[in-house]
Amino acid sequence: MTVQIIGKGKKVARLRRHARLRKRITGTPERPRLVVTRSNRHMVAQVVDDTKGITLVSASTIADLADFQGTKVEAAKQVGALVAKKAQDAGITKVVFDRGGNKYHGRVAAVAEGAREGGLELCATTRRKPKWLKKLRTLRRPPRSATTIVVRVVASVVRVVVVSAATVARRTAATSCSTAW
Repeated sequence: MTVQIIGKGKKVARLRRHARLRKRITGTPERPRLVVTRSNRHMVAQVVDDTKGITLVSASTIADLADFQGTKVEAAKQVGALVAKKAQDAGITKVVFDRGGNKYHGRVAAVAEGAREGGLELCATTRRKPKWLKKLRTLRRPPRSATTIVVRVVASVVRVVVVSAATVARRTAATSCSTAW
């Protein structure tokens, strides 16, 4: 699925970062997604199961901590602790943290810290898989129109290249040695 966000400005840049982040993060029933939404005044934290598309637990400074006296960072920490308590009551102990395109700093980090102190186990974003692993996956299924699979070992690094028949013919005709690539 391709997400294309066009425009300039802070809000559009945050939406673009969030779309990029959401390519790698999904909430499952075993490990739902803890979404943090930040406005100038308030913080909202939701635990979401993306497979069903439902919010399991939520907490915010709007509804739950409306009469809180203190700084916004302290209120954000309280939101994290409150969402952790509600999640544990619902039987959720592990979540994937979604910072919503915001920097992991200040109030967003305070929500995460409060959730950790409340007993939730937070997982950061899932890391991207290396490119060489993607090439190895092509070996598992038969490649389309590829006749030769070249495995090169250079300085203890394995590189897998799937080469089409036309490329093999072109390279062998251009050079006398067939292992030139």
